[in-house]
Amino acid sequence: MKSLLELKRAVVLAPDDGALRYALAEALFTEGEPGSAITQLERALALTPEDDNARRLLARCYEKTGDPARAAKELELLARRRPDDVSARDELVGFFLQQGRPDDAILHAAEAVRLAPQDAKRSVFLAQLLLERRLT
Repeated sequence: MKSLLELKRAVVLAPDDGALRYALAEALFTEGEPGSAITQLERALALTPEDDNARRLLARCYEKTGDPARAAKELELLARRRPDDVSARDELVGFFLQQGRPDDAILHAAEAVRLAPQDAKRSVFLAQLLLERRLT
């Protein structure tokens, strides 16, 4: 794995390489620099808009920098781009629960159950969310 300095140099030499920018963003995020990672991820997504991993990390960076609205926007865009991806719905459920938005979490949990009806754990989790919501 390349060091942060090596990744920065590589991006300077190949500024139009979305994969390099993503790698640099990952390293920056790991080093506790989510704001700098956002800059690299936005540029990476401008070059490769279909990069779902970059979009997921961008959402985490926005959340880490105190911008949950932008984080939600990125996760919702990911779910729209991949309507049959249960993991995208699971991410939204976790995100909305963490943000104290149980109604939004329930909406996406229900969609996850619809996408994976054979998964009993998801169904039980949705039932728990609905029960908790009803009790509050």
